[in-house]
Amino acid sequence: MENYCKLFLFPILIFQILFGCAEPSGGSGGSTSGNYSSTSNNDSKNDNSTEDSSKKPQAISQDIKIYLNEKSQIRLTVKTIYYQSKKYIITQNPKNGYLSGTAPYLKYTPHSGFVGKDQFLFRVTQRTWSSEESKYVTRESDSAVIKINVVPHDTAPVAQALASSHSITISWQKIHGATSYKIFRENSSGGTFQTVLKAGITGSSFKDSGLTPTTKYHYRIHTGEPES
Repeated sequence: MENYCKLFLFPILIFQILFGCAEPSGGSGGSTSGNYSSTSNNDSKNDNSTEDSSKKPQAISQDIKIYLNEKSQIRLTVKTIYYQSKKYIITQNPKNGYLSGTAPYLKYTPHSGFVGKDQFLFRVTQRTWSSEESKYVTRESDSAVIKINVVPHDTAPVAQALASSHSITISWQKIHGATSYKIFRENSSGGTFQTVLKAGITGSSFKDSGLTPTTKYHYRIHTGEPES
């Protein structure tokens, strides 16, 4: 028998994806505050220079959803054309929780009982050789925003999908109290989601293979045990 809703277990929202590959996007903001950084190169050469914006590192923004009184592991990410080591600097700390760890691998812990939205900002610097100026220069990104939404346990998490040539990988945040998940798939947005694609999934992701490119697929994820 299906167990669609137990102990505030809600079905994850329906979503659709146009089959194809998507590029990650980033955002930027601005602020100045204390530093919270990883190690960087120690080069003593002069770094006063005018930066080419196309060569600056790009700090990547993220949207993160976690549950009440739970912690979140966060990896800060950056796009850069250079291989030299990077320095991550927290330019604004969260107001409703705190960070621990060493960037880019951080842990966010909300204040006890906090439910709502929080955020922190970071930027990245990278010391690289400038062939135009024949010296080392420090290139600095704009600040990126890590948005964190702390929700009660009865809130349905958001599902995400990543498409490749003939498959889609669906991932979702674990639902509090759930022991397994069931995935439904339809080829139209108005479908009734009666066909079970996979039941008894104990993890928080599933790869749907053998798909047709340029086709829209619609998924719904439920909590519940496989049918007996």
